[in-house]
Amino acid sequence: MMKKRMIAVIAALALAFSVVAAPAFAGWPPEGSPAGTPFIDGDVFSQQSADGFFQTPTLAVGGTAEAETMVYSGDGGTWVIPGSDVDSSYNVKSVTALTSTNPNVLQVGAADPSTSQYKLTALSVGSATLKFTVTHTDDTQETATLDVAVIPAPEPKIWYSVEDGYPDMDGNDGVSLSTSVGTEAYLWQWGPLDDVGLNITNKGVFASANPDIVIVQTDLNSDSYMNTYFKAVAPGSTTLTYSVQLPGGGVLTKTISVTVLSSGGGANPGGSGGSSTAPSNTWAGSNSTFTLGGKTELINTTEKDFALFSGVKVDGKTIVQGTDYTAKAGSTDITLLPVYLNTLGIGSHKLSVEFTDGVEVSSTFKIAAASSALTLPGTGDSSATLLISAAALIAVAGAALLLWSKKERSSVEE
Repeated sequence: MMKKRMIAVIAALALAFSVVAAPAFAGWPPEGSPAGTPFIDGDVFSQQSADGFFQTPTLAVGGTAEAETMVYSGDGGTWVIPGSDVDSSYNVKSVTALTSTNPNVLQVGAADPSTSQYKLTALSVGSATLKFTVTHTDDTQETATLDVAVIPAPEPKIWYSVEDGYPDMDGNDGVSLSTSVGTEAYLWQWGPLDDVGLNITNKGVFASANPDIVIVQTDLNSDSYMNTYFKAVAPGSTTLTYSVQLPGGGVLTKTISVTVLSSGGGANPGGSGGSSTAPSNTWAGSNSTFTLGGKTELINTTEKDFALFSGVKVDGKTIVQGTDYTAKAGSTDITLLPVYLNTLGIGSHKLSVEFTDGVEVSSTFKIAAASSALTLPGTGDSSATLLISAAALIAVAGAALLLWSKKERSSVEE
């Protein structure tokens, strides 16, 4: 009989000090829950709400959040941490600190006495369970648990602001931008980062691999999310790198390839970009043929600002200004000199006029062989008149000489 009574007493004591797992509430427990019901809440968790209920919280690697250990009173809740005074109406005698079942995935810092909050830091991809235990006034215990998923840090979304709106560069391949010389815009990071503990909006820095093509300047003291100034200054290709220090440690980066077209090209973030229209190009007098041995110049005009002129090539080889050609404004006039033209071979040749903004305007001209046949001058030519007159004089002189010779011969015979 005594043995049975001892077993009953031990069972009662075990029941009194048993730890009961509380329902896993991600957020506040349902209305009507018993006083002292423990639950875990926090800033990131409340952002995951749907239809008034809270979902399993998610953090990204490098992200941070604040978690709160709380108990319910039936009509409200209060924060509880070890050593805190709790109203007896909450049926709480003591509480344990918040812990993580997998600290290599999700780390829990010490509670801040001023806020009763714990700092969570996501260290690696995986899952962990947060938990803490409440001892009630009747010495029964209840443990609240909350599962947390830690995911890889999402790729930042980079936005590009021009007058026609705020397009996301991720529209096509997510890593490219085509624009044109002279384009001025703003760049900024925006995306689903804050929702997973990465509160880094307006905190990253953009850098250009080639400031001679694209200039970027970031003002981290700016209150505006558009704090990076972007300007395309010359045609070519370069890269932009966005980097930001993560709250929980580590650096998140994204690289964007940038193609800058010459003036007149379009701007198309995430796409293939616009295209530039080549300036018109003509030959003076519609004459683009030079005959070897000649002394006539060939003049080519490109309708483009002469201030941007940089040089001339023929058949891909740079020729010398002042010796092989001359250049002058109006728009851009190139005169190929005979001394140079006479050095070229018979056939077609390619003339390329180059400009500092990357534009190259090309056209063709021909070198013709000199004619080997004798060409009689036209009757209206003054040189023809002189030649005919000279021939007439020579004929008259010849006839006179013949008559004189005959007369001399007759005198000798007599």
